[in-house]
Amino acid sequence: MKNSELKFFEAIKLFNDGFYWDSIEAFQESLSEGLAGEYVDDCFMNIAISFMKLKLFNEAEEYFNKAISAASKNGDQIDTDGLIFGKTTDRAYLGLARICLIKKDYENAIGLMNKLKGTNSYILINDEKVSMYDICKEEIEHVLKIFKN
Repeated sequence: MKNSELKFFEAIKLFNDGFYWDSIEAFQESLSEGLAGEYVDDCFMNIAISFMKLKLFNEAEEYFNKAISAASKNGDQIDTDGLIFGKTTDRAYLGLARICLIKKDYENAIGLMNKLKGTNSYILINDEKVSMYDICKEEIEHVLKIFKN
């Protein structure tokens, strides 16, 4: 196993343990050391989610977009990550829609939600498959109800 892959798996452990700054650093080191192929989009996705956890939304947005770009170059495989099942691009669209909601950019949030329509990506919630489209739609409706009244 290459050093870049070892660093990637170390970063995953840090991420899962909630050490987001450390995981970002380790993910970036794995990229610097030549991480390639199927792990690159996951690397960018985990960096984006780490930034979201740290409430650094501009940085998260940058890395969600990098994840989309990397996924399009590497075939955008369907990932199964515990309770999440779906393509990297779908996961990134959901993250970007959430950032749009934070920024009160409702029009772009709705556009991103529409990109999720008809996909097979879902999250298991209480042993039920809930599509990322439905999750995004519910979150948008909830925010609009609060801020449009």
